[in-house]
Amino acid sequence: REAKGFDPALARHYAALGLPLGSGAAVVRAKYLELLLEELPSNGGDQEDLERVLSAYEAIASSFAQHQRSTYRTAATVAAGTIFVAIPVYRDQDVAETVRGLYESASEPGRVFCGLALQYVRARPTEVTRLFPKTNRLTAEVENEAVRALQASGGEMDEAQIQQYLDSNKKGQMDLQGKEQQEEARRHSPKAFVPAAYQANVREIHLDHAAAEGPSYARHVAEGLWAGEQYILHVDAHTCFAEGWDSALISQLEQCPSEKPV
Repeated sequence: REAKGFDPALARHYAALGLPLGSGAAVVRAKYLELLLEELPSNGGDQEDLERVLSAYEAIASSFAQHQRSTYRTAATVAAGTIFVAIPVYRDQDVAETVRGLYESASEPGRVFCGLALQYVRARPTEVTRLFPKTNRLTAEVENEAVRALQASGGEMDEAQIQQYLDSNKKGQMDLQGKEQQEEARRHSPKAFVPAAYQANVREIHLDHAAAEGPSYARHVAEGLWAGEQYILHVDAHTCFAEGWDSALISQLEQCPSEKPV
């Protein structure tokens, strides 16, 4: 089997997106969205080129999904009664309690598999940002102090002096921001919160928060980690589970008078 994204049959589809064979999912997605806007007829694009872009992305994305499923698919995942729980996460520390509760409250936790689409600040920012609460408070204090100093000087402080004061505080802001980013990354690492007995049942995809496209796409990404389990359940990253939730849901589903109840 070819490595993910390197199937020669995909070469023309990658070429249609202007990408080299084997480009990763994040790169492919970003390029697809860029070309999608360019080729929309309402934006002056060409319908045939638009259809070519759509077809190319669908082919590559389908290949990625098939490769992913075959990677995770085992006799255990396709056994009768297995449950796949898809959880999209956007900078939500409550995911730890959600996943712990998922397994600790299940009547048969061994049949529960979980797919996490983890979106968070993955890289340490190179400038002071508004992404972290403690850093935000420190930044507000620094800015307010600069305003007070300007007012106390009767407006005699010039722009260079104000900037010098702001720069003198930047290291403290950056250090605090770095610590908050590291803590956020730790809180989005399943090894830190998934019960050891069930870590093999948890699959994960890590995405930078800046690439987030909203809850619908995040659910799609999480569901892409499905490996053939009989049941699929979508929940949010701050869900609480009742005792025996797995047996209760399957029992309720079986009581529905339809093969495909909604």
